[in-house]
Amino acid sequence: MFQKFKPPQQDNPVQIWASLRIRWWIAITFIVGSAFFTLGASAALFPQFFAQDKTALILTDSFYFLGAILFTIGIYMQILEAINVNRKEFRWWAWQPQRISFLSPLVLLVGSVLFNVETTFALVEGLDWFKKNLLVSLPSLVGAVCFVISCYMDFARVSQKPWAWKPRYKEWWVHLLNLFGSIGFLVGASFGFEFPGLSVPEDALVVKAFYLQGSIFFLIASYLMLPVIFSEEEVRLEGG
Repeated sequence: MFQKFKPPQQDNPVQIWASLRIRWWIAITFIVGSAFFTLGASAALFPQFFAQDKTALILTDSFYFLGAILFTIGIYMQILEAINVNRKEFRWWAWQPQRISFLSPLVLLVGSVLFNVETTFALVEGLDWFKKNLLVSLPSLVGAVCFVISCYMDFARVSQKPWAWKPRYKEWWVHLLNLFGSIGFLVGASFGFEFPGLSVPEDALVVKAFYLQGSIFFLIASYLMLPVIFSEEEVRLEGG
């Protein structure tokens, strides 16, 4: 079912273009979206490289907003891929909770929509600490939990057991890195709540650092989706 890593050959150049395949568009969308996440987290953690602090804050929120939209689009394309496998007639929606290949991106979609809520209200100025917790921090935390659940479902599906060590297989790395990325978002979101008299500056630093870590893992995993597509190494949707 899997193929091992093979050294590149001179007469077999690396392929990166497959615009007629939905899985390729999923990978590209995730690459660009996670790149926006990485830029946003970098602007938050290193504002000195992004002009003034206020400019860095605007860039951070804007990059997160764009990244979340792209992730939502990419996740919905994963659902489209799952529900249309081996079908002649295309359909935009179907309910198939018995299939991991459908249930996993569905859970991920719920988390991504919550991140859309969070990144939208993060652009709103003048929110007090209660509204920030309710409209920004809470959706972020619940969304991150959904990400962890979904990414672990995919990791277990590829591993064919709750845990397996398969470092020679690219798709195993894709889902392992996605799991690490979602855990980074979960840790960051857990420290994102503000309470008068209780919050400390270190909390904000933890949020920024773990969001950057998670974004980088997502970016690497998204890029690795491309060689998986062309090597045909991936676990087939028919089996999920």
